[in-house]
Amino acid sequence: MKKRTTGSKPLPSLEKLRSILSYNSETGAFTWKARPIEDFVYDTPWKQRHGFNRWHTNWAGKPALVCATNGYYVGSIDGITYKAHRIAWKMHYGVDPDIIDHINGNPLDNRIANLRSVNSVINGQNKALVPNRKTGVIGVRYSERANRYFALIGVGHEKGHPKFLGCFKTLEEAVAERKRAESMLGYSHREKPQPQQDA
Repeated sequence: MKKRTTGSKPLPSLEKLRSILSYNSETGAFTWKARPIEDFVYDTPWKQRHGFNRWHTNWAGKPALVCATNGYYVGSIDGITYKAHRIAWKMHYGVDPDIIDHINGNPLDNRIANLRSVNSVINGQNKALVPNRKTGVIGVRYSERANRYFALIGVGHEKGHPKFLGCFKTLEEAVAERKRAESMLGYSHREKPQPQQDA
């Protein structure tokens, strides 16, 4: 069955989210919790036990919501894909958010201190491509949770829509994709990486 992607549609209940996920508000990281066998619905007890064991082997205690789509962390719950920052807001405050703005402009930073509920105008004004301190490269960020490099470019970012170019195993691949996009879009290379700073 094809997954549905939801942006502002209602999130799962707070009880459901807290039963399957742990959220660290200081780091923005999610972890899958162990789940009861009743959550795994199959037509035979053997298939149910097999699905239960397989899921716990592969996912229980592991990082959750670390797939990147359009520059944001997302994850699937009951076949529906949700944005991680919306789930973070609900798990912390107990209510569905309206529009979530990443204060520092980094859409992969889901610490609760970096999230705020705003209107669409403020959200669009604040969205901009932020140089990553770890890579020192404009438009390339590294995620320890996903163990991948993400490449983005500020296509239309003045309207709040940076373009996600993909995730890569190596920095070199991500930089190459960023450079390729710059060439295609006629970037003049006036941007310069900011000096790296200690975290």
